[in-house]
Amino acid sequence: VMSTPSKIGLGLEMDLGMDNKIIEKLPYPEYFKFKMSSEYLMPDIAQSWLVNNVIENQSGDDFLSNMLYYGKILYVVDAMLPEMENHYKMRYTQLEYEWAEVSEYNIWQHIVVEEWIYSKDMKLIVRYFNEGPTTVGLEDSPARIGQYLGWKIIKAFMEKNPDLTLLDLIAENNQSKILKAYKPKEIN
Repeated sequence: VMSTPSKIGLGLEMDLGMDNKIIEKLPYPEYFKFKMSSEYLMPDIAQSWLVNNVIENQSGDDFLSNMLYYGKILYVVDAMLPEMENHYKMRYTQLEYEWAEVSEYNIWQHIVVEEWIYSKDMKLIVRYFNEGPTTVGLEDSPARIGQYLGWKIIKAFMEKNPDLTLLDLIAENNQSKILKAYKPKEIN
């Protein structure tokens, strides 16, 4: 998906489904082909438009700024598509989303213990925020778990600040203020 302020361009081959004969022949990895489905079209469009026209790239060079940047994008996508199931907004399968939900507390604890919140290690940032078959180092995980955590952080911040608008959220740059609202709970 490519977006400008007045146009959105789509490569519809991305939505043909992995069983399409054309898609089967493409040299994409299987994990990528698996999500070449129309269910992800609307969140892809929303995310492209936001990234290119609304939310300035604030991902910075550290782990936390990446979490908050992607969290803001996903929070606004959620506001744009409130009826859509959350796993589509994350570009996850239902099972991947359920894994993330159940594992959130443990992943967060791991990040805290390893002191990665303010890390500028690009390998770590790539592992937690970029597309792939999994988040490297987290067995059975979906890719981009850092984006998922960012969304949860932003959700917690907005729940604690119900008077804020989406524009207020987008403009908020105080990372400590945002992070302070996040208290993941252990699921037994």
